[in-house]
Amino acid sequence: MSIFKEKQIVALKSNPNKDFPIFEVLPMPHGETRYKVFVDNAFATYYQSQLIAIENKAESRRNLTAHELKAKITALQLQTPSNSRIYSLNSGRIQFVPYQYRPVLKLIRADRPRLLIADEVGVGKTIESGLIIKELKARMDINSVLIICPKALVAEQKWHKEMKRFDEDFHALDGERLRHCLKETDLEGQWPRKDNYSILPFSLFDSESYRLYR
Repeated sequence: MSIFKEKQIVALKSNPNKDFPIFEVLPMPHGETRYKVFVDNAFATYYQSQLIAIENKAESRRNLTAHELKAKITALQLQTPSNSRIYSLNSGRIQFVPYQYRPVLKLIRADRPRLLIADEVGVGKTIESGLIIKELKARMDINSVLIICPKALVAEQKWHKEMKRFDEDFHALDGERLRHCLKETDLEGQWPRKDNYSILPFSLFDSESYRLYR
């Protein structure tokens, strides 16, 4: 004789904190009734003696409006970022070009994220980098970003203008400011906060102007 019904909420006696619905009653002519349940995103079968009813939880359940359901799903997605969902999809004032999302997809699916973008000139490396910055900021606390590029792109404000399209405000560092940042980092143990988002010409690394803070 079955003591549970279809759609009834039950739990395992061995783990009462985990409840799930009964999908189908499987009566046995010469044995204990079994139940097909849906638990952990899969179907499973349990004997009646293994289950207990969860009446109080069942009574507390209520129907949600479409707006409430959407809000709850969104909250779950934000709490547990997926490696297949791009949060930077509409993060910038840019034209949607599918191939420019390949680097960020590769990054979020990697076990140890490291990425080298080496596309041809003019195909959107700055856009791809902007998407990566926004994606990382959507998933974790990003306190600083340093962009190192040719001096001509710093003078033309190429990277500065492109990052503005993602509402990111970067400023260029010259040799004097770089030495100041290195000195402050050495003294205080951290990079100056006002220079957390900076653009630096790589020519400083092999020029006389780059001599740390000595």
